[in-house]
Amino acid sequence: MKFRKAMWRGVKPLVDVPRWMGLGQIKKNASLIGTMAKGVFTTEKATRVETFSEASRRLNLSETELQQRQKQFHTLFFVFLIVGILLIIYFIYNLIAGEFFATLFSFVVACIAFVEAFRNHFWYTQMKNRKLGMSFKNWLAMFLNKKV
Repeated sequence: MKFRKAMWRGVKPLVDVPRWMGLGQIKKNASLIGTMAKGVFTTEKATRVETFSEASRRLNLSETELQQRQKQFHTLFFVFLIVGILLIIYFIYNLIAGEFFATLFSFVVACIAFVEAFRNHFWYTQMKNRKLGMSFKNWLAMFLNKKV
């Protein structure tokens, strides 16, 4: 019995399962992910409240530059939309083929493409309507009514 206890006292420091698993790092990563998720779902308050014309004057943007940026946002919207649709087609192909990781990857990248498409169309809509500080509801109403 004494031999067993002595053996365990010698082996116990070497058997550190939480350290083997990297439990400390897993906890840090979980905390970081939680902080990032909170940052995604909380909106920042505007530091200044100004109209579209005041903002364009402050940034020294001419009408031609505004038109050019508006056209760029509209073009990028269509590019990201097409990329997202192609990735959804690839997602369906991988789903049928039974490729789990490729399916997951293509779905995540398609979601990112659709988020970028939304962002560019949102900015395009703000520039087209010359209105800053639009909400998602405003954008959705304009998108559905005008069928842009």
